[in-house]
Amino acid sequence: MALIEVFLGAIIKVIFDKLASVDLKKFARSEGLDTQLKRWIQVLSLIQAVLDDAEDKQNMRIAVKQWLDDLQDLAYDMDDVIDEFSTEACRRKLMEAQGSTSKVRKVKIPSCCTNFSVKDYKFNRKMAPKVDEITRRLESMKEQIKILHLAETVVKRPNKTRDRLPSTSLVESYVYGRENDKEELLKLLLSNESSDDQVVVIPIVGMGGVGKTTLAQMVYNDDRVNEFFDSKAWACVSDDFDVVGVTKTILKAITRGVCDYEDLNMVQVKLSEALTRKRFLIVLDDVWNEKYEDWDILRRPFLVGSSGSKIIVTTRHHRVASVMSSTAGYSLKELTDDESLWLLARHALGRTNFDRHPNLEGIGRSIVRKCKNLPLAVKTLGGLLRARSTPDEWTDILNSEIWEIKEDQSDILPALRLSYYHLPAHLKPCFAYCSIFPKDYEFDKYELVLLWMAEGFLEESKASDLIEDIGDNYFKELLMRSFFQQSSSASSRFVMHDLINDLARYVAGDFCSRLTDDLEENIKCTILDKVSFLPVSGKYDGDFYIAKKVITELLLELRYSRVLSFSGYAISDLPNSIGELIHLRYLNLSGTSLKVLPESLSNLCNLQTLCLRDCWGLINLPVGIRKLINLRHLENSNTSQLHEMPSGIDQLTSLQTLSKVVLQNVTNVQEARDANLKNKRDLDNIVLAWNSEYDGSLSEVLQQDLLEALRPHTNLTSLEIEFYKGDKFSSWVGDSSFSTLVKVSLRGCTHCKCLPSLGQLPALKDLSIQTMLEVKAVGTELCGKDCSWEFSFPSLESLTIDDMPEWEEWTCLSSVGENKCHFPLLQKLCISGCPKLKSIPVLHLPSLSELKLQKCSVGIAKCFYNLTSL
Repeated sequence: MALIEVFLGAIIKVIFDKLASVDLKKFARSEGLDTQLKRWIQVLSLIQAVLDDAEDKQNMRIAVKQWLDDLQDLAYDMDDVIDEFSTEACRRKLMEAQGSTSKVRKVKIPSCCTNFSVKDYKFNRKMAPKVDEITRRLESMKEQIKILHLAETVVKRPNKTRDRLPSTSLVESYVYGRENDKEELLKLLLSNESSDDQVVVIPIVGMGGVGKTTLAQMVYNDDRVNEFFDSKAWACVSDDFDVVGVTKTILKAITRGVCDYEDLNMVQVKLSEALTRKRFLIVLDDVWNEKYEDWDILRRPFLVGSSGSKIIVTTRHHRVASVMSSTAGYSLKELTDDESLWLLARHALGRTNFDRHPNLEGIGRSIVRKCKNLPLAVKTLGGLLRARSTPDEWTDILNSEIWEIKEDQSDILPALRLSYYHLPAHLKPCFAYCSIFPKDYEFDKYELVLLWMAEGFLEESKASDLIEDIGDNYFKELLMRSFFQQSSSASSRFVMHDLINDLARYVAGDFCSRLTDDLEENIKCTILDKVSFLPVSGKYDGDFYIAKKVITELLLELRYSRVLSFSGYAISDLPNSIGELIHLRYLNLSGTSLKVLPESLSNLCNLQTLCLRDCWGLINLPVGIRKLINLRHLENSNTSQLHEMPSGIDQLTSLQTLSKVVLQNVTNVQEARDANLKNKRDLDNIVLAWNSEYDGSLSEVLQQDLLEALRPHTNLTSLEIEFYKGDKFSSWVGDSSFSTLVKVSLRGCTHCKCLPSLGQLPALKDLSIQTMLEVKAVGTELCGKDCSWEFSFPSLESLTIDDMPEWEEWTCLSSVGENKCHFPLLQKLCISGCPKLKSIPVLHLPSLSELKLQKCSVGIAKCFYNLTSL
C-alpha cells in the first residue's frame, strides 16, 4: 500500500485554537454547550497523543488506515460546526452593536417576541443534532484507540517537529553538470541552418525530473541567443494540447501585448503578421501530444519566419519528438554521481563540496544513487537535508523504508515522497493544497498565501507578525525545498514541476479538490463539502458551463467551502444565496461582467478577501459592507464605473488592502475623515480616485481639505492619486515620514499648478506623473523643503513623465554641484507628451540604462548627449 500521509495534526491544531477563542467560550456558555465543548477538547487531546503511532502503522494495518480516514472526516466536520458557532456569535455581536448605536428610542420588548430570538431558536434547533453527532463520533474514535492498540508517543519523532530552515532568504538557482549540454544545444540554435519549412525544431528528450526545462531556460536566457534572435517566446503545453491557448501565449510574448481574440484563425493571422521576416525562437515546454494533425495546426504561423528560426520542444517521449521534428532529438541523460553529489552539497550545505563535512560525503553519495541521479530528486532531498547536519540524521533519510515502496504501487518518485513525509507539519497542508492547480499553471505567491489563509493553514504567531507575513515565510520554505520553482515566463510567478504536482495530488487525496470545466453531471455532494471552486482557465466562449452550473445548481452544495472563485468567467448575476455560504473566507469575482453585488454578500462575516479587479461594469458595493468585520483585502482596482464607496469603511478595522478609494460623491470632509485611513496601519497600498469628469461643484479649497482628511498611515508602500481637482497637493504627499513608500503615481490631476515635494521619500523607487495640464514649471519644490543635502530621490529607479503639454521649465536641479546628482540610482527615464519643454538642467545620472523620449522638442535630446551610462 502506498504511503497516504494525512495532515491531521495541522487540522486538529486549528480546531484547538478555535475552541480556545474567548468569544466562542462565551457563546458556548450562553447556549449551554460549554460542557460538550470541553469534552471535545478532552477526547481530541487523547487522539492527538496517538497520532504519530497511527501514522506509522497505517501502511501495515488497514484498520488503522481506516481509523485515520474516519478521523480526518470527523475533523473537517468538527471544524465546520465550530465555524458555524463562531459565525453565529459574530452575527449576534453585530446585532447588539447595531442596536446600541441606533438613534431610535429603545423600547423593551420580550425576547420571545423579537425576530432576533426566533433566529436564535432556529439556530439552536439546527445545531443541537450536529453537536450530539460529533460527540458520538468522537467517543467512538476514542474507543477504537484501545482496540487498535494505538500508543501515545512520549518522544516525538525529530522529523515531526516544526524544524525551520536556517534562513528564509531565497536560495539561488544553481545548475551544475549541464555545461556541455548547453554548449551543444547552443550550436544547434545559433546555426543558420533551416529545414524545408524555414524553421528547425529541436526536441530535448529525457525522463521526468532530469532537467529538460532547466536546460531550455539556460539557453533561452543566454546573451548569445538574445543577440541572434529577433523575437522569443515561451509556452507551457502540458498534456492538454490547447492550440488556441498556446498560440495566444506565444502571440502575447512576441508582441508584448494582450490578446482578446478567441478565434484560432484570427489569433494565427496576428501571430503570422508578428513573425513575418523575423528570426525567432519559441520554446514549447512539456509536450505530451503525439498527434501529428494537432502539431500541423499549431505550427502554421511559424512557417513565415526568417531562415535560422528555431523551436525547442521539451518532452519525455521520443514519439513526440519524431512527430514534431524530422531530426533526431537531443537526448538528455541523468547526472553522474559526482555531479549529483555537487548538486546535493549545494542545496543541503550551501557549498560546492563536502570539505567541511567529510563524514556526510559517503552517505550523500548513497543518497544521490537512490535518487537515480535525477536533478529534481537530488534538489528536493537537498532542501530536506538543509535542516539536518549530523550523520545520524542523514542516515535516517538513507535508510527510510519509503525507498522500498515498489514503483508499481505509485508513480511518485521515492525521493519526492520522502521529502514530503519529512516536511514540518505546518507546511504539509499548504503543499497538499496546491493540488488544486493544474500542471504547468503559473500562480502568484501573494494569491496563494491568501488561499492558505482562507483555509486556515497559517498558524498565527504570538508575536505581532501579520498572518500574511507568516504565509510568505511558509512559501519561502517550500521554495527553498524545491517544491516550487520560478516561472520561465514571469519572475513574479511560480510553477510546480509535473512530478511535484503529481505528488501534491497524491498526498491530498479527496480533501483538496477543485471543480473544473469538465465537471461531471453526477458529482458527489460529499466531495463538494470539501471542494474549492477555483477555476484557472476557461475554454468556451460566452458563459462558461462550469460557472453556470455552479451558480444555478451547485452553489448551496458548496456551503462549507472556504474558497470560491469565478475569476474571468462571463457571469453577470450573483444570486442572493451567496450570502448563505457563511464559511467563505475568499471570494474572487475579478474580470466578471457583474454590475451589482447582492446585499446578502454582507452576511459573509468570515470573509477575509474580496477580489473585484477588472470588474469594469461594477457600479456599487453592498451598503452593508461594514459588517464584513474580518475583511483584510478588498481588491477593487480597474472598476471605472464604481463611483462611490459605501459608508462604514472605517469599521473594517482588519483591512490591509484597499486598492481604490472612490471619491466621486464624497463632498463632506467629515465623511472623508470617517474613512480613518490614518489609523489603518496595515494598509500598505491605496488608490485615491476622483471622477475623471469634473463638474465644478466643489471648490478647490474643499478638494484640498478632502485630500488632507484622507491622509493614510505612514506604513504605506504604494500610493496612487487619480483625477484630484485641487490646485495643490496636501503636505503629507511626499512627507519623509512615509519611509516605506516605494511607488507613487499621480494621474489626471489637471488643476494642480505644481508638483508635490517627493524628493525626500527615502524608499521611493517608481514615480509616474501623467496628465498634469496646468504645470508650467518644475522647481526646487520637487526635491523637498531641504535641498541642501547631497542626494534627492536617493532610491528612485524609474521616472515617467507623460502628457504635460504646458510644461516649459525644469530648474529644480540647478543648485547641484558638479560631482553631485539628484537621481543616483535612476535606471529608466521616460519623458513624453511635453512639447513646450525646451531644455532641462545638466543631469549627472550614473545609473541610467534606458532613456525614452517621445513627442518632445529636439533640444531635450541634446541634454543627454554626454551620458556615458546608456
